[in-house]
Amino acid sequence: DNAQLLTRIDFNGNTLGLAYIGALCSPKESVAVVQDYNKGTSMVAVTMAHEMGHNLGINHDRRSCTCGSNKCIMSTRRTKPAYQFSSCSVQEHHRYLLRERPQCILNKPLSTDIITPPVCGNFFV
Repeated sequence: DNAQLLTRIDFNGNTLGLAYIGALCSPKESVAVVQDYNKGTSMVAVTMAHEMGHNLGINHDRRSCTCGSNKCIMSTRRTKPAYQFSSCSVQEHHRYLLRERPQCILNKPLSTDIITPPVCGNFFV
């Protein structure tokens, strides 16, 4: 499981989120805090994807990393929405999966573990 907290608290400088790297299967570290800094949901959603990328073992993209769009999700700067992970991010995540073999991603949560009640469409009804 992964939890992300949205907050209106202004982080220092250009920081828009914080997450542990490669901690997806750690019960205490599979988390991120994301600043809800923009009225446009797409910018905040990209920040959430970026922080979850860290949890999935992906570091920031280097200058040599590219993706089909102008900006990649794991870029260090956010000026406009990014819609793709770079080839570097995909390779880094693949290495993480091979190295760590995170078994938690294979577990289907029990219906008793759901915080909200089951509703049609969430695969528990």
